[in-house]
Amino acid sequence: MKPCLDEIRQKASKQGYHLDMSLESLKDLAQFVRENDVKNDPENIDDFFNSWVYLGEVFRLQAKGAYWTVGTENPKNLNYGLEYLTGYNTIGSEFIPLLILNNFTLSLPDRLNNNFFYELVLKRLNPKPRNLDHLLTEEE
Repeated sequence: MKPCLDEIRQKASKQGYHLDMSLESLKDLAQFVRENDVKNDPENIDDFFNSWVYLGEVFRLQAKGAYWTVGTENPKNLNYGLEYLTGYNTIGSEFIPLLILNNFTLSLPDRLNNNFFYELVLKRLNPKPRNLDHLLTEEE
């Protein structure tokens, strides 16, 4: 993964972005992706690949216990055949940077802004319990 990280960091640096593996650098990653029109297509595949690897590595560095794995268990699972991160919480959550980056590149800037990766990682690292009191129960 180091060659991927080196490549994206060097390319971004030449354009004035600071990809220093920090959580804050995810804002620069988002802006780099938007301004370079990085997409999951043949013309942009290197930048797309390197960008989701960078996103995943920043998450791994922030999430205690996170490690990379590949979904191989069930072809019906969303993660099947994809590299993703897990091991960072007790419920077996998965962080799939390829899908996150792909969704970002397909969205309009006013829908998912340049804080998207940063805020998403923060939410994954510090999840808030959801209040489900407004939902009906079986007894109601």
